Amino acid sequence: MSEASPAPLVDRALGLLGDGPLAVDVLADQLGLAPGSPEESELGALTFDPRVVILPDGRAVGGVALGRGRTGLHRLTAEEVARRVVRLDEDVAGQVATALDPSGVRVGEHEVELRAEQDADGEDDLSADPLVDLPSGWHDDLGEGDVVGLTVDDEGRLVLSADGLDVAPGGEDGGMGEVRAAICELGAAIGTPLVGDGDPWVLDLIGAIMHLYAERSSASEGLRRPLTDVFDQAGMAYGGGYVGSPGLEDHRLRLFQIGADVLGGPWADPDVLDQAEGLGTVWMLLLGAGDAEMPEPARAVVVAASLDDPEAPIALARHVRSSGIDVGAGHLDRLVAAAAVDPSAPGPAHLLAEVSLLTGAEQREVDGLAAALVDADDDEWADAIELLAHLRAVGGDLDGACRALARIGLFDTATFLGRWRGGPAAGVGRNDPCPCGSGRKHKQCCLGRPTRVGLADRVELVWWKARTWCLRTQGLALPWSERLDEAEDGDADALVLDLALVADDALAAFTIELGPLLPEDEAALVESWLERPHRLWEVGEPGADGAVDLIDLTGPADGLAVTTVRAPDGALLAGEVVLAVVVPTGEDREQVVGQVVRVPPSARDDALALLADHPDGQQLLERVLDLGPDALVRPASRRG
Repeated sequence: MSEASPAPLVDRALGLLGDGPLAVDVLADQLGLAPGSPEESELGALTFDPRVVILPDGRAVGGVALGRGRTGLHRLTAEEVARRVVRLDEDVAGQVATALDPSGVRVGEHEVELRAEQDADGEDDLSADPLVDLPSGWHDDLGEGDVVGLTVDDEGRLVLSADGLDVAPGGEDGGMGEVRAAICELGAAIGTPLVGDGDPWVLDLIGAIMHLYAERSSASEGLRRPLTDVFDQAGMAYGGGYVGSPGLEDHRLRLFQIGADVLGGPWADPDVLDQAEGLGTVWMLLLGAGDAEMPEPARAVVVAASLDDPEAPIALARHVRSSGIDVGAGHLDRLVAAAAVDPSAPGPAHLLAEVSLLTGAEQREVDGLAAALVDADDDEWADAIELLAHLRAVGGDLDGACRALARIGLFDTATFLGRWRGGPAAGVGRNDPCPCGSGRKHKQCCLGRPTRVGLADRVELVWWKARTWCLRTQGLALPWSERLDEAEDGDADALVLDLALVADDALAAFTIELGPLLPEDEAALVESWLERPHRLWEVGEPGADGAVDLIDLTGPADGLAVTTVRAPDGALLAGEVVLAVVVPTGEDREQVVGQVVRVPPSARDDALALLADHPDGQQLLERVLDLGPDALVRPASRRG
């Protein structure tokens, strides 16, 4: 009998943290993790798990253990009473954060699933507080101003109640003073400082509550009023997951919240949150919000000045993609104006190049970025320089791409691109027509430049361009599995990009964003690849010229198609079956691109059935990972 798999590390850690906080080194020792072991390094990932809280002194504690038994009080509004809902807002944030499964609430005898508020279009508004629908017959007499309570029970579930609550009557402090003082102490000690009079700060609300639970239990347990009452009495700004210092204007907190979302929301690096208010301001300026009387030239100057930190354009560009904003609605014009304020400033040029990709980058944005980066610090602006290198490579300027890559030490990539730089044209006179086909004389066009490698020989290069774009832009949209983190396999990472390009149609987006920069023959080639999905192929015997016949097993059983491909860059064996993408090359022979997967006989029928259902990238990834690490064929260029 095989041994049972050990419980996940986080579950084992939560079991130990159930009795109270532990220093991280003590936790590692109790988990039996040897110093320097791979498992010990995973402890760092626990800090990003919402079920684990790291206290200011470095100790770890389980969130459920902190929240169990505490009741958050919430005062009903007229709108909630009329709709028979309870909005889980700041009042009960601690309970929602510490529940094992915050998707449902027990209301009397009913199990109620939380639901999202609907926006004007009838879509889920995930930025709004979740709602609990009150069952018919459960305290139908509740009115505006009445208080309900939310508790985490012994099983870690959320429970809504309206009876037996210890609520402070009007005029009584109800513990507000002690909580207010504790939050202000935390804000001054660990909050994000803002620029302004009186040392203003902003504090993550959940973090504040967790610290109260752990460090000031008497304050949190003695509170008999809703938290929003505390904030109101103290003159604090609050909302959107944050609480601001007393006297902080609400609009500044909103700008901080917007900037924090730009920086990654819950995943934002705390060390860069001091940029949040400024980023929130520039984001709103780019949207055209703010003072309607503000002249556009003045707006451009403020935007340009706000982009002098290298992290700002990176964060804003990422947010533009994730927000789905229509960048054609005047926003590009504002970025163009900001970049024109100082053409030598890298920040506006970097952001303009990134955002322009969404509507189809043009050479002028590439040239503008190149000009702005001439005197830029290589270390500070490495991301912008790498973007320039990729855009140069996409446009066919491999020399310019290699020079940019060398600036930031990416010599391996420069060497890879060097395979397609070609050599000088042979047998062409200065006054002869240029062999590139431009119609100009050779001396006026490509004299002194390397000749372009033939299109069929550039297939791997074009695929690299698409993969590199996919890696830079797709982020959380890529197929993903925890097993990938465990494998740390470059071939598996390449497979993820291939699946996104083909099965998830990212290749079509690549043609929209970078098609205008691609050489015409490459742009037409990529267009011919768009309808080529992953298929199951049986490998034939190699021919004398190195070509290989592949039999398409996903075709009709009574007439399997045979495709002759250029010799694949890998260890394919005659008779084996592989999952692969085969694309046109501009010549008679086609070519295998991307990561190839061996499919054993026992899995072939299952693979064919899956392909017949037109799976997305995530479905294909899970099935491939089930085959084990030996299924991935390592291309010859990466073997050894």
